[in-house]
Formats: sequence, structure tokens, C-alpha cells
Amino acid sequence: MTKDEFHAMFLSCIENAIEKTEQKLGLETSRNIEVLLHGGGFSNTLMDLQGAANILYLGPEIFYRIIDIAVIGVGSLKTRVFVRASAHDPGPFEGTWNTPSGNGPFKIIYSMEIEHY
Repeated sequence: MTKDEFHAMFLSCIENAIEKTEQKLGLETSRNIEVLLHGGGFSNTLMDLQGAANILYLGPEIFYRIIDIAVIGVGSLKTRVFVRASAHDPGPFEGTWNTPSGNGPFKIIYSMEIEHY
């Protein structure tokens, strides 16, 4: 998988998480996304979407097994997304979460508490 393909999959899963959160909350949120990254050598670090995608992409044939994604903050100016790479040993794409099929390592989870900005 190329870096561009990985980035597209990451963005698609984040968009899916945002859409589900909007449905749950009954409101529209910003697509100005900031990532709170855990894993990949980072802990509780805020960064932009591109920076997080670059860190999470390990190469064309090796991937984190699970990368959790959860919307944790919403507002008209920004949406904050929690992203955590699992501590499992990275491996081939076939060993990733991939549920539903096509999501690769990305596992969308739902936060019980969502901050409003």
C-alpha cells in the first residue's frame, strides 16, 4: 500500500467517525481536524492530520495492527480526534484489524464524553 493510499484510508475512517458523531449529536462539525496522537513514539501530542498520517505510515508492507480513532471534541472551528496506534508488533496488512473490510488497521471507537468548543 502506498503512502497516498494509506492517507486516503485514514482520512476516510476519520470522516466516517465524524459523520457518526454528527448523527449521534444532531449537529454539524468542522472538518478542520486536529489529532491527539498516542503511539508511534508520541503520547498525548496534538498535531495536524497530515503529520499524524505520516507518523502512522510505516511502509508499503508493514502496518500497525490496530489504530483506534475516536472523535473527542467538536465545534464549528475544529474537531479533535483521538488516534492511538496499538503496541502490538507491526505486521502485514492481512494481520490488521480490517473490520469492516477495507478499513485496514483503523478501528473506529466512540467516546462516551465529547467536548464541545
